[in-house]
Amino acid sequence: MIFKYFENPNCSNQENSPLTIILGFAGGSERLIKSYSNLWSKRGFNCLLLCQTDVEFNSYFYIDYSNKIVKFIENYNKNPNQIICFHCLSIGNTLFSYFLKYIQDNKQYSYILNLIKGTVYDIGPLIDGKDHLCGYYGTFGTLDDINKYSISPYSEKPFQFLYKCWEYQCKHYYPCLISPNNKWHHLVITSPNDMVTISIETFLEQLITNNTSLKKFQNDGNNDNNNNNNNKNNNNFYLIKKVFGSNHCCHLPMNPKEYEESINQLIDLLINKSKL
Repeated sequence: MIFKYFENPNCSNQENSPLTIILGFAGGSERLIKSYSNLWSKRGFNCLLLCQTDVEFNSYFYIDYSNKIVKFIENYNKNPNQIICFHCLSIGNTLFSYFLKYIQDNKQYSYILNLIKGTVYDIGPLIDGKDHLCGYYGTFGTLDDINKYSISPYSEKPFQFLYKCWEYQCKHYYPCLISPNNKWHHLVITSPNDMVTISIETFLEQLITNNTSLKKFQNDGNNDNNNNNNNKNNNNFYLIKKVFGSNHCCHLPMNPKEYEESINQLIDLLINKSKL
């Protein structure tokens, strides 16, 4: 796992500079993941990059790096109005679920929830064992493999144990991603050609259902935050959905302008909210 911090040289006041934590996709190099941090740096954010290798798909590494993230946040600064965002790429969603579970189980870190102001899901998380199996074949196999094994996940013996592990992981960690305690803005990026996650619409529905303060963002501009930025009684947060036509982990490379606009839209929302 690459664990690297980049301080924005353009930030005049580092003590109050916002922070984004980018949880990279499996096998992503520092060079590739840094292209995402550049989008945040343009808006004055410092960035912490975590890039996973292909061998770190287990609970030990996720818990270990959840602890590392917590310690980094604790040492970052003591500003109670700190802005922290998470940008989750592919399997980075799973690490984020472990991080949320970690601070939920360790009450001394629960204050970190109040510092999180926004999350980007570059493709939604895997919500059950069948999703994990499809994600595996979507990454390493073919569309025919997905159609075959998503119907009968126990049909191949080597995957029986993995499937049970994935089911356990989703049962105990996925709920943290759709918790009503996640009171911040969400940006979910998806694509009909991204075959790794097949339950994206279920994830979006659960986000809205479980969190009554989370509203779907209207692209026509008819939103409370846009119409009345100074309304201190506005307790709504927004769910932005962006649909591209690119393949898995290719949404930024194939749609650089639109991708950056999406990130800026989220940042504008959370900055307006922090000023209220």
